[in-house]
Amino acid sequence: MPVTVVEHGHVFRLVVADASELEVLREIFLEREYELALPSEPEVILDLGSNVGASIAFFRARYPRARIVGIEPDPRAFDRLRTNVAQMHGVTVVNIAAAGTDDRRPFYPGAESWLSSLRGQEAEGNKPIEVEARTLESLLTELNLDHIDLLKIDVEGAEEEILPGFAGLGSVGAVVGEIHPDVVGDPEGLVRLLDEHFELVVERALPDRWRLRGVAR
Repeated sequence: MPVTVVEHGHVFRLVVADASELEVLREIFLEREYELALPSEPEVILDLGSNVGASIAFFRARYPRARIVGIEPDPRAFDRLRTNVAQMHGVTVVNIAAAGTDDRRPFYPGAESWLSSLRGQEAEGNKPIEVEARTLESLLTELNLDHIDLLKIDVEGAEEEILPGFAGLGSVGAVVGEIHPDVVGDPEGLVRLLDEHFELVVERALPDRWRLRGVAR
C-alpha cells in the first residue's frame, strides 16, 4: 500500500506491505526516533538495516546534500526499498548484510520484515536463505566511502558482531539506532563501547529494543 509522508517540506510516497512497516513510519516520523542535533550537516550517511526506506526518506529530507547509502539484506524488503528510494536523489541501496565477517551467511526472513535477521532461528515458514555479508570496513571500501558522518544501525542483533570489530568507530561523527538486548549477549557492553566514542543517550523503555543516539566526543 502507498503512504504519503511529509518531512521538512519534502513529500515522499512510500510503498509498505504490512502493519509492521507502518509502525516503522510512525516511530521515525511521529516519535522522531532518529532526530539528533548535529554540529554540522553530514556529508555521508550509512544506514544499516534500511528495511523499506523510511529512515532514508527521513535523512533525505533533513540532510538534502548528504550522500546516503542504505544496506538491507532481506530481498522482499529490498524490492520495496529500491522502489521507494527511486524518487530520492543521492541515494544508493545495496542488497547485502552488514556483519562481522565477509562471507555468505544464513539469513532468516521474518513474517514481518522488520524482524528479519542474521540472528533468527529456523521455524515453520521461516526457512533461512543465504545472503552476502560484509564487515563495515569492507562496505566502506566497496562503496568508496572514506568516512561516515552519521551511522544508523538497526540490524536485529547483528550489532553485536558489527560494532566491536569496526576499527573506525572512533572516527564516526554520530550514531543513531537500536540495540536488541533480547538477542545480544552483552547489551551493556555494547553501550559501554559506544559511550567511549559518543555522547550517548540510551532509551531503555522497551525490553526488546534500546534506542540510542549520540554525537562523537
